[in-house]
Amino acid sequence: MGDAIARNIAAAGLGLRAWNRNRAAAEPLAAVGAVVCDTPAEACRGADVVLTAPSNEKVVADVMDQAHDGLGGHQVWVQTCTVSPDGRRGLAEQAARVSLATSKRPSAVPRNRPWPAPLPSWPPRPSRR
Repeated sequence: MGDAIARNIAAAGLGLRAWNRNRAAAEPLAAVGAVVCDTPAEACRGADVVLTAPSNEKVVADVMDQAHDGLGGHQVWVQTCTVSPDGRRGLAEQAARVSLATSKRPSAVPRNRPWPAPLPSWPPRPSRR
């Protein structure tokens, strides 16, 4: 999932730094304009948005601990992996400790309740007037 998201970010012309626990998995992103980084902190340093897409909440927490030195307290953290309610609270506490902005919007909607409004796209689409 992270590879596809990264490729779409690059295709949109946004600056992109990428890190993966397996550097070989991130290397192909250099061909689409990404700067492949050696550490999570390097990938986060100076970024406006930090996006994580690891396989589970423990890995997310570990990666964000490693990213700590690259977080300047002004970034928005977009966390995309599925986490439990307890994991969500733990990650929110972790974000607060390093002054990262996070969304309060739920990442899942119960099947018995429709989502009240469409989610915005990123990057924003041009107006069709």
